[in-house]
Amino acid sequence: MKPRLERDGVLVLDKPVGISSFDAIRFLRSRIRIGKIGHTGTLDPLASGVLPIVLNRATRLSPWLSDARKGYEATLVLGEARDTQDATGRVVERAPIPELDAGGIERVLETFLGAQTQIPPMYSAVHHEGRRLYELAREGIEVARPPRRIEIDVLRLLRWEGGEIDFRVICSKGTYIRTLATDIAHRLGTVGHLSRLRRIRSGPFGIEEAHPLEEIAERIERGNFEEIVIPPVEALPDLPALLLSPEQCAAIRQGRAIRHPTPVEPDAFVRLLDPSGALLAIGIARKEGIHPKRVIAT
Repeated sequence: MKPRLERDGVLVLDKPVGISSFDAIRFLRSRIRIGKIGHTGTLDPLASGVLPIVLNRATRLSPWLSDARKGYEATLVLGEARDTQDATGRVVERAPIPELDAGGIERVLETFLGAQTQIPPMYSAVHHEGRRLYELAREGIEVARPPRRIEIDVLRLLRWEGGEIDFRVICSKGTYIRTLATDIAHRLGTVGHLSRLRRIRSGPFGIEEAHPLEEIAERIERGNFEEIVIPPVEALPDLPALLLSPEQCAAIRQGRAIRHPTPVEPDAFVRLLDPSGALLAIGIARKEGIHPKRVIAT
């Protein structure tokens, strides 16, 4: 019989190339019994890297973890455009590569920094009139897509060689790196597509703490899988933490606001901890006190 995971928390997976994010979840479900499970940011099969998996009651943290900044390292191949904007698609255009140097590429990358809009690619999971865009794209149908607001905090050249550009980007949720790569190629005076994508950070979780599927499978067999599950209280370290009394904990469980002596910025989210230091709930600060937004432990 498969072992059961009773613990709540976050498992940081290093997803390999070739499987979807949901394949990773199916992998875990096939080896261990878990009440609830989900992920906090889809990675395409072409992509590898950090995929936070939320387990049991930690699934209630998904809205905050999904909204977190993401970091990627990627490779852009110049001179060849593909319909999917990545290496999985068919070639739709070829163009000469102009003479480039590192300084010129870096100046172009700087033009992408900050808040901006981005049009989602046709090969994406965005809905249009009840259907996914990629379903329409596979039928040869292209539709107008409204632009979305994104933010790019960091965009840095790592390598330029033989028509390929390696770059690192830190960006907001919902940024399509395939589209960014295509737009970079256009501003460089040619076309291009993404050939490699590795997520190196998702919110507080970095690639250095991500675990390959093979290691996870071995730990499940040995019975020490829970050692690498991050407790919910550690999953959102950027949120202020307030330690509550037993009476305040009871009020939060009942959905009532509480007063707390620690000053908190209005409308800020906070971690509400029980007397043992475990995460009880995510709260939000209002003028009249701290209101429970999402109770984690019951």
